[in-house]
Amino acid sequence: MASATILVAIDFGEMTAAVVAAAVEQARGLGNDLQFLYVVEDLSRFTALSVPHISLDEVEREMQQSAQGKMAKLLEEHRADGVKMSGAVGVGKAAEQIVAMAKQSGAPLIVMGTHSYSGIEKMVLGSVAEKVLRTAPCSVLVVKGGR
Repeated sequence: MASATILVAIDFGEMTAAVVAAAVEQARGLGNDLQFLYVVEDLSRFTALSVPHISLDEVEREMQQSAQGKMAKLLEEHRADGVKMSGAVGVGKAAEQIVAMAKQSGAPLIVMGTHSYSGIEKMVLGSVAEKVLRTAPCSVLVVKGGR
């Protein structure tokens, strides 16, 4: 029987190392593989903010290419961790993409970080972790960041 794959949502920010460490620990303990996911924000919803001579499509493509390079580097850096890993870069709203991938893959667990935003930061930026917790089809392990 093939092992289930834990979905690991990352943003390549300050929490990434802690999220990866927690995911590797879970995978080792449970005998699971890891699937990393980074979501590039879909810039098409910002068309009202378009600036002359700047193509949002081009910016989005560059963001995807950068993310794919970072993903390849992350996978290479953790190759020796003894856990089978793969990575994907999606486009859209992060929480929706994370939940959709978890449903599609049948992931038994999502591991992700939170930036511990509160007050006005949370109102403005929202909370991807909170949205995932509310809508995920499986358990979610949230690695809390300090602020």
